[in-house]
Amino acid sequence: MLSNILTLLRTVTLEPSMMLYYTALAMTAVNGQNLLLQKACHPGDTPPSSTTCQDEVHAQQWTTQIQTWKQIIVLFGPVFFVLFAGPWSDNHGKRRKPLLYL
Repeated sequence: MLSNILTLLRTVTLEPSMMLYYTALAMTAVNGQNLLLQKACHPGDTPPSSTTCQDEVHAQQWTTQIQTWKQIIVLFGPVFFVLFAGPWSDNHGKRRKPLLYL
């Protein structure tokens, strides 16, 4: 039983795993945007599903601003790491072998 599982794990390539990951990521992104838009339309309460937003244009603008700043904040960490941590480790003798050769 255990050998069958290990054999299965060795034969799985990267492509199916990446496809599943990005499919799940796309589905959660759409749901997250819809939830954020609904919270911008009706702050502080849970509206019935048949209720429409009275000021949807303003709510969409607010949601767009939130999504833009969210992306900037999320991507700042890796950019900071690439710009400063890599050269710092090179100067201080902590050079590691690259994980991927191009």
